Amino acid sequence: MNLVLSLRGDGRLELRPSRVFRVLLGMIAAVLGAAIACSAAAGENTALMPLFLMAASLLAALYEERWIFSADGGIESRHGLLLLKAVRIYPAEEVERFTLSSFTKGKLRGTDPQAPSFLPTYLVLAVETRGEGDRTIEILRYAKKERLETRAAKIAGFCSKPLLNRIG
Repeated sequence: MNLVLSLRGDGRLELRPSRVFRVLLGMIAAVLGAAIACSAAAGENTALMPLFLMAASLLAALYEERWIFSADGGIESRHGLLLLKAVRIYPAEEVERFTLSSFTKGKLRGTDPQAPSFLPTYLVLAVETRGEGDRTIEILRYAKKERLETRAAKIAGFCSKPLLNRIG
């Protein structure tokens, strides 16, 4: 899922899925729903797979993942489905810094980081808080390193918090 960083009308910075992504998933659900309705109107039995795909597309379109950053350093995290979403607010005094780190999927911690690996490497943008430790904001493949570093610098600068880059 591709997240988009944008400035909101109220002067806060927001990281969320693109609207195009959500609309596309909604359209897929609508097309599948129309196909199921036509099939049912023609008196045919409806297979379970189209119903499952329609429900999955609809739920994915309704899923919200959003990080809202304030200029004073406070952060609001929202994720979930409609009324079942969780909202967590991190006051500015709890936010210590933002971090960039990397990990290789399938590789154990403590193993030789210089050893050759054919496993995919990922980058993690996280926020360190006093009360809850690290909270992951976004994970991207290593190929998108520049995008994540730029995004992390924008967010940290906007919130007036330090950015610790642990990527080699």
